[in-house]
Amino acid sequence: LNDTIISSSNLILYLLNNLNTTESAILDRYLCEKNYASLKVMIDRKRAELFKTKDKALKSVVDNAQKAPGNFAADINELTAALSLNLTQEQFKYAEAYRNATIYSVICALWNTKVEQELPQIDQYAILEYYSEKLAQKEAEENILIWLWNIIRKLFDRENDKFECYANEPKCVRAVLDRCGETELEHLQQATDNNESKLINDFIKKKLDDSEMFVEYDKWNNANDVPGALKEIIHSLSQAQRRAMEKLRRLELTDKIKDFYRENIEKTSLPKQQEIELFFRRMNMTFAGCYKPNIKKTKERQVFFLKPQNSHLKSLEQQHKRGFPDVSCAERFSGAKLLISVFLRSFFAATLRI
Repeated sequence: LNDTIISSSNLILYLLNNLNTTESAILDRYLCEKNYASLKVMIDRKRAELFKTKDKALKSVVDNAQKAPGNFAADINELTAALSLNLTQEQFKYAEAYRNATIYSVICALWNTKVEQELPQIDQYAILEYYSEKLAQKEAEENILIWLWNIIRKLFDRENDKFECYANEPKCVRAVLDRCGETELEHLQQATDNNESKLINDFIKKKLDDSEMFVEYDKWNNANDVPGALKEIIHSLSQAQRRAMEKLRRLELTDKIKDFYRENIEKTSLPKQQEIELFFRRMNMTFAGCYKPNIKKTKERQVFFLKPQNSHLKSLEQQHKRGFPDVSCAERFSGAKLLISVFLRSFFAATLRI
């Protein structure tokens, strides 16, 4: 394929049209979990394998004629031609998710241009996990019936929920990336893989072609500053504590890092706690709710469980906490429904005994 120009859209069309059942199930699970980083890694890996192949079927879907780079927004429009390749609606959604994952990877790199100077990425996700657990616990403590209803509602909404990752904030960045040619996007991807945040930031700024977009980007970028209250915690560490934190990061002990920040954040005043929480809520809405790169310790989306008295319920809870197996959303719903029914029986049985 050395003498062949391969368009990104054609390559994605080809590999998605040739997914086996297991690969499709894995991609479906990633969409259910909003795990767009893993989805992107998987498709990129398959794309790299296709570059090395000598498969004649691949050559038949490649553009042999030399042509100017297309624009990335047109890739999704090109996918309408997928009928000739029998691309299913689900495979089309994988392609759209891959496009958004690519944009998220750039937004994440832009975010870290400033933030990672003060707060390593593993720390950021540890703190996000702390806030996620805190919210779940608060909801569970407020009212057991509300908690159960929220679980059921999320299960029913899961099919819609998995397509909410639109990668459109900030809008100016999305607009720039939609206009990029495939060659430019490949260079950007190499820069994100190599953690060259400054290079990406400079590229985006050069592409902002009107004052309104530049003002929007500048405002967004200026807001990407670690809260003063969190800086105080970081800067108060002794040399020994800094070395200990570096060791935790090297070992990827996210739970230990999370415990450190939980303890120190909760020692601060309420206004400072709110300042930190708002910052991470913004991070989650911008990209982290759908795109979590480089965190090898994968955790499935979990709900908060009260300590069960019933041994069978405890066993089910442990299975849930270990993560769902590699199954479809419908199968997950069935398993979670069983868990809720067992919990309800145990809960009401205990209530009647009282």
